[in-house]
Amino acid sequence: MKRHTWLLFSIALIFIISGCSFSQITDSVLAKSTDTPTPQPTNTATPTATATAIPPTSTPEPSNTPKPTQVPRVTLDEYEKALRDAGYSSIGFTDGSGKMWTLSNPFENTYTMNSGQVQMEVLNSVKSRLAHMEEKFTVMDGLFPADFMAQLRKENEAYAGTVGAGVSGKATNPYGPVPGDFWQYRSAYYNITDTTIGVYDVRFALFFQQWTCPGEYICTFTSFGNQQFSGQASFVFYEVTIWLKK
Repeated sequence: MKRHTWLLFSIALIFIISGCSFSQITDSVLAKSTDTPTPQPTNTATPTATATAIPPTSTPEPSNTPKPTQVPRVTLDEYEKALRDAGYSSIGFTDGSGKMWTLSNPFENTYTMNSGQVQMEVLNSVKSRLAHMEEKFTVMDGLFPADFMAQLRKENEAYAGTVGAGVSGKATNPYGPVPGDFWQYRSAYYNITDTTIGVYDVRFALFFQQWTCPGEYICTFTSFGNQQFSGQASFVFYEVTIWLKK
């Protein structure tokens, strides 16, 4: 199942009037349509649609050499406990494969998969992505070795220096739109960099997602603070993935 949801800072909230469209996220996180928006008339008979949270797809673990077994590895349970201790709340995926963890920003979540995979996402704003990812790294400081965290931060900054505000190059694992899909959802990874830090496989990537709300509907992102939109909405996320002990 492909990743169908997770999205944008409350003050960067998107209301796209039917006929307008979102382009790739820029430093301000959204680009305006060149068309003049026409206000949506208030009509109690207007149908609504709800975008139900669907879990992210667990990306395959990179094929690397075996890691030293004598080095203790952080478990998924330990990581999730650290999130709870930091004040995060969780929602289980409908298929039972993992959880979505939210703190204060409904668009910048952490996802834990039962397979041991952890995905940390922030909006790909050049001005804020490193600072916002650092907030997620601080949750890990009391759990992972100091040398691992130092190297993770170094690799993260190096990767950020190679990517801009939008996606570029060849898409990896492109998905959709599927015929008959109400949302005409599509997604893809870009600019993937795989590395190994200590005993952990780590992946840096940009993740693009797009939804289309049919013209006769006003649609709602239930996983992103119940924000409403019409027309098209698209986002680019800056993502760091770590494979923990299952």
